[in-house]
Amino acid sequence: MRARMDSIEPNVKALAKACEALLPFFSAYASGADPDAPGSGRARLRQDVEAAHKRLRESVSDFWHEAETLRVAKAAEFFLKSASGGKADGEGTAAAKTAMHMHQHALLLLHYEEEAYRAARARRKAGWEAWVWLAFGGLVAGALLSYWVTSRFWAAPVPDPIIRLK
Repeated sequence: MRARMDSIEPNVKALAKACEALLPFFSAYASGADPDAPGSGRARLRQDVEAAHKRLRESVSDFWHEAETLRVAKAAEFFLKSASGGKADGEGTAAAKTAMHMHQHALLLLHYEEEAYRAARARRKAGWEAWVWLAFGGLVAGALLSYWVTSRFWAAPVPDPIIRLK
């Protein structure tokens, strides 16, 4: 079990590092930066988090499968040591709980980063749509003004309906 727990720890650290690399995108989205800017590395960082998450999940899953076979013996040992006043070994479960915490943290981070990304794209799209409508309104107003000025001031004079012959 100790060897299995030692193999989980690097996966927890790798996932924590990958999650930290993705965190700056939240402030970038909030500041109005282009979420689809080339070279941002968002897709690569998300893939790193997902890969580290998968490795951690597999290592914890292996640990829980192995721990399941020893569960009855550990439970009996825990109760016997507790009943006799001894100190029970809880290191394995603490490390596994830390791994599960990072598992949940990664899932939440990926979810909220995706939500922030979509919100930033929606804000950017709404900003462009506002500019397009403003430009369209300006064109319509300009066309109406041009028509009014042309019809009012530069129109050909209306001929006199009475024709005088000499």
